[in-house]
This record gives sequence, C-alpha cells and structure tokens, in this order.
Amino acid sequence: SRAMRVQEMDAESGLSAILIGDAYMGEKKYGKALEYYKNATKYDDTEALAHLRLGDLYLAETSPDIDKAQAQFELAVPSLLTMGERHLAALTAVKLAKIYLQKNRHEEFRNILMKAMQADESLPEPYCLIAQNLNIDVAEGRQQAVEMCKKCIVYDESSKLSAWCRATFGKARKPNRRRRRR
Repeated sequence: SRAMRVQEMDAESGLSAILIGDAYMGEKKYGKALEYYKNATKYDDTEALAHLRLGDLYLAETSPDIDKAQAQFELAVPSLLTMGERHLAALTAVKLAKIYLQKNRHEEFRNILMKAMQADESLPEPYCLIAQNLNIDVAEGRQQAVEMCKKCIVYDESSKLSAWCRATFGKARKPNRRRRRR
C-alpha cells in the first residue's frame, strides 16, 4: 500500500507523519490516518497542517463529527495565518464557516468569513457565502449582498460559485471588461 511505502520514510518528522496520514486517508483507513495526524501536531512546522487534516478527517468519516472538525479547524486557522499560509487559512476558514452555518451560529459564520477575506481577498467563496446568507428582502441586506456578489463574481474564475449571485441580481459583468464604443 502507498501508506506502507511512505511509512518507510523518516516517520519521526511532522511532514512524514502528514504524508503517511494522507496516504491512509486516501485508503479510507481513518484510524491509522488519525494516529499519524495526531503525531504531526507535536511538531511546530506541521502542527497547523495537522489540525487542518484532522478536521478534514473528522468530516470524511462514515459518521462525520462536525464538533471535532470544528475544534480542529479553529486551531488550524490562526496557526496557518501565523505561518504565513494565508490562502490555506482562508480555505480552512471557509470550511469552518460552513460548520457554523449548519449550527446556526451566524455571528461566528460571518466573523470567520471576514477573517478569510482578510487572509486572501481574492478567494471568491467567502463573498459568495455571505451574500447567499443575507436577508435580501430588506434594503440593507440586499445592498450588502449586491456588494458581496460583485466581489464574488470578480474573483470566481469558474463562475460556479457566483451562479447564485448572477441568478439573483442579474448578469453582472466583471468590472475590468471594457465596453466597445460605437
């Protein structure tokens, strides 16, 4: 198995523990992956990544444990930011936001998405998620959603995340396109 081949590497480093855990995750051997990811939390250079992987593991299990995943993502985000891993911190914050949303913890949902935007302002998902979860039946909520959708559309190169924005607020154009003069 791939995990066994990776295991032959230096298993006394955090990175090796992460790689071995990843191999076991790929084989859906969650118990073994858990063991290696927990080991990787002992090393300063891989602690943040290990918490991220543990969060992913808890969500991937046959019976996902969102409470354990939440706890791991909450540990991972600030550590990733400290390490300068801004994009990865933003992606992890989005995962955490989705858990908060499931739990109807709207203030935490919004706060962690704001942190994601600060970490990586060009990641479209935080803008899209906030826009979709505002009350657009009131003027203030609608205006905030329009502003969030503008950024969602600008940064969403695949156009998949911004589909809701386009459907709700019309065919918004990416702002850097020039109109032809006649």
